[in-house]
Amino acid sequence: FKSLNAPKLWAKTQYHLLKHLRDRSPVVRTGTLQLFESVYLDGGDQMAATIMAEGLPAFVEATEDSNDDVMEAARKLCTSLSTITGQDVLHAMA
Repeated sequence: FKSLNAPKLWAKTQYHLLKHLRDRSPVVRTGTLQLFESVYLDGGDQMAATIMAEGLPAFVEATEDSNDDVMEAARKLCTSLSTITGQDVLHAMA
């Protein structure tokens, strides 16, 4: 993923991935959240702090999804982001 080292390119990639959180399929939504978690865990606090803000509202919204698997994946992602950044992202968005 060349885009992980280029914030502008990652922002564009993230934008297109975020669209999948609106997919009808809970499998697609869950997989998208898991992908984001993997990327942010690999990218660390620098990446999360720099470009997470664009996706955070969608991630938090997904914690209230109608599908339990999606909700769990979103909560896990938000917990990971909180650990990475040192800030409670769910509390920050409340």
